[in-house]
Amino acid sequence: MSLPRNKFRELVFQMLYRYHFLEQGEENDEGFYMAALKTTKSNVRLAKAYVEQILLKLPELDKHIKEACSNYDLERIQSVEVNVLRLSLYEILYEKDVPEKVAIAEGIRLAKKFSVKDAIPFVNAILDQVYKNKSNPVYTV
Repeated sequence: MSLPRNKFRELVFQMLYRYHFLEQGEENDEGFYMAALKTTKSNVRLAKAYVEQILLKLPELDKHIKEACSNYDLERIQSVEVNVLRLSLYEILYEKDVPEKVAIAEGIRLAKKFSVKDAIPFVNAILDQVYKNKSNPVYTV
């Protein structure tokens, strides 16, 4: 059974969020995700592969977050918002099959679902700024 794209994003987000707190060498447990999120091993493996692609781009993604929110250190931003931003920015910057505005809308949806109300305009502003910068011809990924 194929997972709808928005549910797949939720799975990826939760894996990214959990990764944020893992001890070095601790593995992401497929069984944990299958039971906790009520999904299949296949979906977990696809999500894990997607997370690994995001993690490869983490320095670039974090650089974009830092540039877009010059008033905050990355360490001051709540881990939920940081990981929503990482996932959404990955889709905006590197996923050609995901329309940028869909990635922004999904980032806002994830912030609504997993964070506090005050996080929504913050996430929207950061994603919107990166999107506008990306449209600028002198901006490079």
